[in-house]
Amino acid sequence: ALRARELRRGRQAIAAAGVTPAPFYRPPFGVMRAGHAAELRALGITPVLGDVFPRDPERPGTEAIVRRVLEVLRAGSILILHEGSGWGDFDRTQTIAAADRILTECATRGLAAVSVGELLAARDAQSRA
Repeated sequence: ALRARELRRGRQAIAAAGVTPAPFYRPPFGVMRAGHAAELRALGITPVLGDVFPRDPERPGTEAIVRRVLEVLRAGSILILHEGSGWGDFDRTQTIAAADRILTECATRGLAAVSVGELLAARDAQSRA
């Protein structure tokens, strides 16, 4: 299928640039259609969705982003923040400022920021225990 071909070509381009392609994939807009996850897994890619999305591309202000995250963030959450956009190069100053405050607050709550790989490995280990 077209999506699989695009993913293979993208991963090949990343590898050709001397970088190991990430084994994870978040679909655009977080939309996963029927069969999409199985298609990704067949390519050796783990689909990942987030559970905390503060709508930072709307640029609602640093305070709103921080509040929206901290209201729902918990151990095991996957936070979705954006460093860019397919529709243009928007100013991400609010997101950067919010990320700093979110990480500081997480530390006071005893939560650590980890990679998706670390989080999924911990979940797997916990489910086997």
